[in-house]
Amino acid sequence: MLGAWIALACDTAALACEAQAVIAIRMGRIATGRGSLAEGQLMMGEKAAALGTAAILLGTGSSAGDVVREMTRVVRANRVRLQRGPA
Repeated sequence: MLGAWIALACDTAALACEAQAVIAIRMGRIATGRGSLAEGQLMMGEKAAALGTAAILLGTGSSAGDVVREMTRVVRANRVRLQRGPA
C-alpha cells in the first residue's frame, strides 16, 4: 500500500517538473517577444480541458494515478511541441 502512494507521489512530482518546463518555455517566449496570441489562448483552453478530463476520469472510477498519467501525457506532448521550434 505504501509503495502505491510513493509511486503516485513520484509520478506527481515528475508531472510538476515537466509542467514547470513547459511554463518556462512559454514564459521565455513571451519575455523575448516570440510568444503568440494563439499560444496564449491555447494555454488557457488547455487548463479548462485538463480540469474536464480529470473530472471525467475520476467520475468514471479511474484512479488518481490514471489522472496523473493522462496529464503527464498531455504536458509531455506540449513540451515536445514547444521544444521543436518557434511558436
